[in-house]
Amino acid sequence: NTCTEADWRALGGSERTTRSILNYRSKGGQFRQPEDLQKIYTLPDSVYQHLRPYIQLKKQPQLATYAPTKRRYTYRTLDINEANPEDFEQFRGIGPSYAKRLVRYRTQLGGFLNIDQVGELYRLPDSTFQHMRPHLNCAPITPLQININTATLEELKAHPYLSWSQARAIVTYRTNKGPWKSVDLVQILPELDDGKGTFKRIRPYLTVN
Repeated sequence: NTCTEADWRALGGSERTTRSILNYRSKGGQFRQPEDLQKIYTLPDSVYQHLRPYIQLKKQPQLATYAPTKRRYTYRTLDINEANPEDFEQFRGIGPSYAKRLVRYRTQLGGFLNIDQVGELYRLPDSTFQHMRPHLNCAPITPLQININTATLEELKAHPYLSWSQARAIVTYRTNKGPWKSVDLVQILPELDDGKGTFKRIRPYLTVN
């Protein structure tokens, strides 16, 4: 690994073999054990066998491998109905955009009733939500409710759980049949019987008072 061109020549190496060895080393090649010298195809085996007992190799220093330290995150537990956008930004994967959308979604709903509703945010990766989940708390609240006897079509369809057709069905029934006597009657509407549990989800957010 340290022999000069003159050293190789003195050992009896041909010009071609010497050039091959120097070229191999110049490209970063290293001889780590005597047998590695056989990689030089221009070196005759008879010459290698002659040199073999005299080969000395200094142990090459081992470069320390870099193992990045895994960052540990310490999170505060948040009440999802009290947290502001900056509070949500403490979580890995939650930037300003997601944080603002979480607060906006909470407002559109009328308040979070359970932690799983955070995971409903459009395009929020489930892996991010599962990472946040152990640090979220949802204290019992009385949500902001929509009076289905006075709310306009626009107010009803603005709720994340109601589609335009479902909101229209609520208003149409009220117009044709008179005021709703109870919220539970809403589930008689075919539009609310969609197999997705929509009525159960929207029920806490509706009132007839």
